[in-house]
Amino acid sequence: MTRLDDMLERYGEAATYTKAARIIGRSAQTVKHMLEDGRLKYACEGTMVDVRSIAEYIERPKEIDFKVRLAKRREKAGIECEWSV
Repeated sequence: MTRLDDMLERYGEAATYTKAARIIGRSAQTVKHMLEDGRLKYACEGTMVDVRSIAEYIERPKEIDFKVRLAKRREKAGIECEWSV
C-alpha cells in the first residue's frame, strides 16, 4: 500500500483545514497560505484541502517549497517566465 492509498483510506478525498494541519504538522493558517501559493490544492469548492496534494507535499516538500519560493522571487522581481524548473 502506498502513502497515497493509506491517506485516502484514512482521511478520504478531502480534509478540513484543521485536519490537514494536523496531518502535515503545521498550523491551520499555514495550510491556508500553502493553499494560496499552490503548495496544496483546494477541494470541495475551496472549503477543504485535497488529500492527494497533502500526500504529494509529504513526499516531496523541499521540491514543492523550492518551486513556490522561485515563483515568488520571479513575481517580486517582475520577471515573467513561461517555463519552470
